[in-house]
Amino acid sequence: MARLLKYEMKKGCLIVQLAGDFALDEAYDRFLEMLNLVDTHNTKKVLVDCLQVKGTPSVTERFSYAKFCVDELWKHAQTTKLGELQFAYVGVEPLIDKDEFGQMVATNRGIT
Repeated sequence: MARLLKYEMKKGCLIVQLAGDFALDEAYDRFLEMLNLVDTHNTKKVLVDCLQVKGTPSVTERFSYAKFCVDELWKHAQTTKLGELQFAYVGVEPLIDKDEFGQMVATNRGIT
């Protein structure tokens, strides 16, 4: 199960490093942790390092994760004054989808 290894602030960007095996329920939990860190550090930019996360999420898992993230980002935007947040994920295939399916799901749901 992917776990949060460490995080640091660097030039206004929260850098989060994850490791372990991919599991959808854990991915949800890690995203909520990252939102809490965003609030704690009052930042709008997050770089998520998934280079040490292993697994091959299914299309359904990719869709579910993207939808969950979008829903949580909309909730977050309504309860804070930070505005739109920027998340960037770094990893390798097959964990990261070269066709950017998750990004398409988020864009179709109003996240740029």
